[in-house]
Amino acid sequence: MAKTVEMYEVLKVFRDKETQKRYIVGASYPGKDPERITELQEAGYLAAEPQAQDAPKSGEKKEKEPDVQTPDKGKADEVTPDADDAGKS
Repeated sequence: MAKTVEMYEVLKVFRDKETQKRYIVGASYPGKDPERITELQEAGYLAAEPQAQDAPKSGEKKEKEPDVQTPDKGKADEVTPDADDAGKS
């Protein structure tokens, strides 16, 4: 079974000195190294508690998100004149 990595919410923007990856407020930081997590929490960059994991358990199906309806910008079978055809007859 795969090891679960806890994710921590980013509270302040920072660039990880180990990976050089930039994290913005609201992003998730993977908690692989407990010492590094503690260091970032004490500096105020990460939340004290890991985020809740919403991953489906084995055998469970993830709920399907509802389809988003977008207004039609034009019908597929509708023909519109091209700008090049405007002066031609």
